[in-house]
Amino acid sequence: MAMDFQQASGEKEEGGVHLFGALWRRKWIVLFLMGVGLGLGYLFFMQQPPEYESSAQLLLIDQRPQLPIAGVEADTSYDKTHEFLLMSPAIVERAVVNGRLASLDSLRHVSNPTTAIIAGLEVINLATERGAGSNVISLTYTSGNREDAAIVVEAIIEAHRQFLGDSYQDISSETIGLITQAKDSLDQQISNQKAAYQKFQFESPIVVGENGRTAYEERLAQIEAERASTVLENAKLQAQIDGIEAALQRGGSREAINLMVGHVAEKQQAQITTIEDELFPLLLEEQMLLESYGPDHPKIIAVRKRINLTRKHLTGKNTGEDDEPQDFFAIYIESLREQIKVGEQTLTRLESLYQKERDAAKEVSSFLHQDAEFRDQIARKERLFDAAIERLEEISLVKDAGGTNTEVISPASVGEQVAPDLVKILAIAGALGLVGGMGLALVVEMADRRFRSPDDIRDQLGLAVVGHIPSIPAEWKSPKRSAKGDVIPAIDAIVTAHHKPRGRAAEAYRAVRTSLFFHARSTGQRVIQVTSSHAGDGKTTLASNLAVLVAQSGKKVLLIEADFRRPRCHKVFGLDNTVGISSVITSETEIADATQKSGVENLSVMTCGPRPGNPAELLTSPVFEEMIDAVREEYDFVIVDTPPLLVVTDPSVVASRVDGVLLVMRLSKRTRDSARRSCEILGSLGVNVLGVVVNGIGKGNDYGYGSSYGGYRYSYHYGNGYGYDKDYRSSGYYEEELPTG
Repeated sequence: MAMDFQQASGEKEEGGVHLFGALWRRKWIVLFLMGVGLGLGYLFFMQQPPEYESSAQLLLIDQRPQLPIAGVEADTSYDKTHEFLLMSPAIVERAVVNGRLASLDSLRHVSNPTTAIIAGLEVINLATERGAGSNVISLTYTSGNREDAAIVVEAIIEAHRQFLGDSYQDISSETIGLITQAKDSLDQQISNQKAAYQKFQFESPIVVGENGRTAYEERLAQIEAERASTVLENAKLQAQIDGIEAALQRGGSREAINLMVGHVAEKQQAQITTIEDELFPLLLEEQMLLESYGPDHPKIIAVRKRINLTRKHLTGKNTGEDDEPQDFFAIYIESLREQIKVGEQTLTRLESLYQKERDAAKEVSSFLHQDAEFRDQIARKERLFDAAIERLEEISLVKDAGGTNTEVISPASVGEQVAPDLVKILAIAGALGLVGGMGLALVVEMADRRFRSPDDIRDQLGLAVVGHIPSIPAEWKSPKRSAKGDVIPAIDAIVTAHHKPRGRAAEAYRAVRTSLFFHARSTGQRVIQVTSSHAGDGKTTLASNLAVLVAQSGKKVLLIEADFRRPRCHKVFGLDNTVGISSVITSETEIADATQKSGVENLSVMTCGPRPGNPAELLTSPVFEEMIDAVREEYDFVIVDTPPLLVVTDPSVVASRVDGVLLVMRLSKRTRDSARRSCEILGSLGVNVLGVVVNGIGKGNDYGYGSSYGGYRYSYHYGNGYGYDKDYRSSGYYEEELPTG
């Protein structure tokens, strides 16, 4: 059954590399580069000058007392200023000068000792690292001289202590002078500012009330409140008018409307009482005037008019006899409208008054602004003055106490060698070499186009590996000679199945024969073609040994030499090549006449015969196909040896006329690519490939089953003391079996 080689070969990405397997196969590259890295690391170690480290531990004590402030906790946190100060040029340069560090052996030839010392200094806050509450720091210096390291550390500590003392005294005196000067200046400014403010208040027309507002602001507030009250009252009256008119227009019950306006009957009675109370003084006046004047006196007429107007106003009715009675609701609505008019007149008067007061307030706004500026300036200066007084009191308290005191709790030790560190250098160099070796191993592995295992062949080609043939020793390849030096016409030594039937090579060929029998039993395949990708892969050797072994099993076998280019079968079996398959195809002889005995029981050989000039045309001839059909009937097995697939087209022509094909390959750097191309050719022809035979397996081969990374070991053992144990390992080399096919 034909196989889809392109699909099978595409199941696994070409060139894919298993990481651990690749590193194991190329382990010598990894180990070599790792050793090179270690060697270079050691050379680097030998060339590095020694470095010595001296360290001291300091305790920084803040001697300034913390003044208690209500609601504020004292700050006891660590001040990192000293870490930067110890490594600053100000301290280091003072240490260089005072301690004469430039004359030390390690700094004598340095152009700038200050910069060199800073480069070797390291300050660490031990209190922060250990979570302690005290201010402990470690000062470390690295130098090329053991004694110089401790001298530099001590000089820097002393310079730091002097710097703190001198700087604190200078800063304290200078600070007191500056703050005192600022206090006196602020005092004078406050006095001048207050005098100017008093003069401004005397000349200003502003009168400020108890609540801090001027009279204009008070009146404006009162007018605005009255305006808001009047507007609200008018809105309420208009709402009552709208409600009564809407109820009357809807034809609502007058009793309900009376209830809505507030029990009208009760209000009428109250109104009558109110009218009598209002008219009583006028009526009393009228009676008193009548006693003194006549009824037509102008004063009496005026009083009566006032009585009528008052009654009309209070009752809403005329006093004449011809006056018609008016509706109460109309009168009530009219009275509400009159109240609204009075409110609107009130608003008009309030608006006019508000404008006047606002204009007056604008005239004095500049005075108000100046007044606020005076108060703000005085308040700011008073706050600054208070702060200056407080600061002077604090400085006076701590002046004699000093600032920060430096205590040495661990003096500078004699320098200890810290570099170069052989272990560290070798570890880094070895790691770099290991990484480089792994990278190079992977590159080499990816560049290697050989098959690495039978599984690799199956995955890449989609074909089963039916046999692994070991390399044949070189001494076996020499032809046998007589005592006189003549060549003995006999079967060549490469037919190990005949000469060494119990050897390991013969056993490997028997494995191929077993696979061939299995296929023949299940599918009836009896005409088998043997080909390869390139010359020298061992196809003729396989065909010859396979033919001998099949014949030894009692089967009648015919070996056909179909390689017209470089025929070898007649030499292998020591036969005459006068007539052969070419003679049969050209009808110059019969099949029986072209067939020769091989010297092996049940095995016949049809050699190439005269080499034609058109071998491909002969193989495409119908006569060749008829010949294959004829020998198929006469022999149990027919084995056809053909040229390499990638060299000529002859094997492609033969492949379409046989039952199955065995593909021989010898492991080399081009095996993978050439095998894939061969499979593509056979796949395009629809040929049934029985499997792959790997030839030339030797001890140095890179082909096999990895025993360390998920693989397994193949062990072949045979009786009578013969056998071999194949442990496929890494990196590939092989011995050429024959110079030709």
